[in-house]
Amino acid sequence: TGKTLLALNFAKVAISLGGVVLWDDAEGSFDYFWAEAHGLDLKKVILFPEENIIEVVSDWMADQIIFWRSKLVNNEPILLVGDSIAAWDTQTNMDVADSDSGEDMGRRGKKIYQMIRKRNRLISKYGICTYFINQIRKKVGASQYEDPDTTPGGDAMKFFASQRFGLYRSQMLRENPKDKKSEVIGNIVMVRGKKNKVAPPRRAIYAAVYFVHWDNKFGYDNYYWLDEILVEEGIVKRKRGGKYYFKGILIANGD
Repeated sequence: TGKTLLALNFAKVAISLGGVVLWDDAEGSFDYFWAEAHGLDLKKVILFPEENIIEVVSDWMADQIIFWRSKLVNNEPILLVGDSIAAWDTQTNMDVADSDSGEDMGRRGKKIYQMIRKRNRLISKYGICTYFINQIRKKVGASQYEDPDTTPGGDAMKFFASQRFGLYRSQMLRENPKDKKSEVIGNIVMVRGKKNKVAPPRRAIYAAVYFVHWDNKFGYDNYYWLDEILVEEGIVKRKRGGKYYFKGILIANGD
């Protein structure tokens, strides 16, 4: 669905403004070619490769935040990416024998809460933009009134986050939409806001993600769904037959 790709887009903006990116690659999924293809200067990406011990990641975060803010004294952005929470675990869980593992999930949830509670002070003090990626699981036994989705690692991230978004694959994009056997070139992704403390809530939107270069598009299509947003905000009026008007002037006709 493009969770890591979205983080790369944030990283590109941070670097373009003179900042750096601190990236904990717990899943080992960071692709240098993919990052360069999206315009990232890899010299400005401080990668912590395949480290998923929560205590180690926590100390690394603190050290890197303090160091880089001492270097970037003009308020250049520092982006902290954790990819992903689902891959994190505690030192105890990793060292103990499986037969003696006990409350693995409980220990992990407590450690993540402890880490966020301690590091949130540094994150706030030094103005660090954080982007944590997680995976969605289906909640067993959820009623029709509950959110059917849940995420690994406890509830700490849900409480501390300013914004939470769920990405869901809606349909596949093919070279030839009329031929179901043609090559898949991307996905249509539904982006659903689950929490937003910095702006009014809004309905779900859809985004197109291209995994290959196609029709001068690569990665997220920045203009997909723009027509719906313009209509929703009242900037453009849409009339029957797919005609779009701006200040009474016809500017588009059709899809």
